[in-house]
Amino acid sequence: RVVKDCSIQGIPCAGGSHVTFHANGRLGSAVLARAHTIDGEHLEAGTPIALSTSGSLAGWSVTLVAPREVRVRAKDRSDVDLAVVMPAGSSLAFDLGQLRTATLGSAVSFDGTTFPGDTELTFGDSGGFSHARSREVLEVNGLRFVAHEEIVFLYGRLREGHLAEDTVIRG
Repeated sequence: RVVKDCSIQGIPCAGGSHVTFHANGRLGSAVLARAHTIDGEHLEAGTPIALSTSGSLAGWSVTLVAPREVRVRAKDRSDVDLAVVMPAGSSLAFDLGQLRTATLGSAVSFDGTTFPGDTELTFGDSGGFSHARSREVLEVNGLRFVAHEEIVFLYGRLREGHLAEDTVIRG
């Protein structure tokens, strides 16, 4: 535990927070004491970060104070090129520069689906959308899914979920 704000290997670490180190002596994780830029990513004070054994930014979490554009894999593409604007108030977690989880601050639409605020989204290794959980009934591809239940996607395409009502599909 860091007793007071200090700089470790050039990273401003917050007093009262825990830091970890890799076996090679490099800083492994910390909470930022002040705004700081690492590997081109501007991070605000209070941001928890993870660093690789080489010292590069490996992961971080942030609650957005302003909308931010992120890139994800569209359901009909093999690359991560679909721009999605995450609204202020959204909580995002990144791993190796890629969006992994988002809890939406307000509604967001992408790939033909509108996700209400507070929906939890998960993105897989490919950058594709993989899971959603909403406090509300969620409509995807004209199908309505039960609130609070996880809906599974495979590379952004609907895979499975619990229907909210009796539904006729393809007759």
